[in-house]
Formats: sequence, C-alpha cells, structure tokens
Amino acid sequence: MEDFDRAAQRKMGDTTRSVHLAYHMFLSTRDMARLGDLMLRGGNRKGRQLVPRDWVALTTKPATRVTEMHPNYHRVGPFGYGYIWWVWDGAAATGPFRGAYTVQGAIGQFITVLPAVNLVIAHKTRPDPGKDTPLTEYLGVVRTTNKPPTRQDTSDTTSAWRTTSETISDPRAPSATRILTSCRRWDTVN
Repeated sequence: MEDFDRAAQRKMGDTTRSVHLAYHMFLSTRDMARLGDLMLRGGNRKGRQLVPRDWVALTTKPATRVTEMHPNYHRVGPFGYGYIWWVWDGAAATGPFRGAYTVQGAIGQFITVLPAVNLVIAHKTRPDPGKDTPLTEYLGVVRTTNKPPTRQDTSDTTSAWRTTSETISDPRAPSATRILTSCRRWDTVN
C-alpha cells in the first residue's frame, strides 16, 4: 500500500442508530489496484503469501447464489455474494466473467477482478455530492474493457470516461496482469 495513510482511516456513522459504526477505507486508485492484484494472485505479492490462498478462494466464491439473493430484485443481476465481494454467478459467470468478483465502495468506488482474462480494474470517483457512479454505468464500462486499454468513450454531453492502464510485470507470473485504473470526469464534453 504505497499511498495508504493510517491517520486518514476512521469510523463514521450515526451512534444514535447503531453502536457499530462503519469503518470506511480511504485508498488511492493505485492502492485499490494493488489490492485487486493481490486477490488475483491468490493473496501472494512478489513471492510472499500475505493473505492465505484458501481465504482468498473462500471470500471470492458465492456464499449466496444469485438465485437466492434477497431482496428478490437482486436475483435478476449478475451477482451472488461472497464474503465482502460481489461474485459473478449463474448465467453471467461466463467468458471473461468466469470466476470474476468485485467490491463496491461508497459513491462509485470499485475494485473488479477478472481472473479469466488476468485483469484488475480499479475505479475511483471524486467524492463530490451527487457525483457517484451508478453500478449499471460502471458495469457497462467493464463489459467493454476487454479491448485495448486506452480509450475515451462519451456516453452523454455532460460526462465522459477516461480509462488509463498500467501493466504490472512480475517475472514469477505466467503473464503480466493488466491493471486498468479509471476515474470519472465531470467536466463538459463538447
């Protein structure tokens, strides 16, 4: 975690509603990508097993299948649920999404791991009020990400996606992991 700042981490929430406050993690996009790469490699980073491989496997498999999700409207989506990770499940878990999983944070922060194509996507949104990235919009971008990694897509006249890539090479890995980091731009596109 190159950019991690322990002092920035804190519990937040309303103690009148729950004694169990949320413990948000404030991470840079780079550190989000590294966390995704750690998961992709089964908890191993540069030859050191930092997270037990069995734990990574357990947390990224569906504990609740998409057909068992509650409320029922989740049953029409692509995800079952593992431990912390939303896991592509059922008919959606094919091709590049076979074995894939994602974690979703507040206001449109995502880390997505697609082992079938050796890909990690880290997406971060600037935390301005009303400027989140809806899941459906993010998934639309993820579905088109198996193309060459540098591109610009314009979805409407008020916003655009800018996707950049960084390839992380590890000589012990069978092939380099492609890491895509994306950020949401909120300026006007002409």
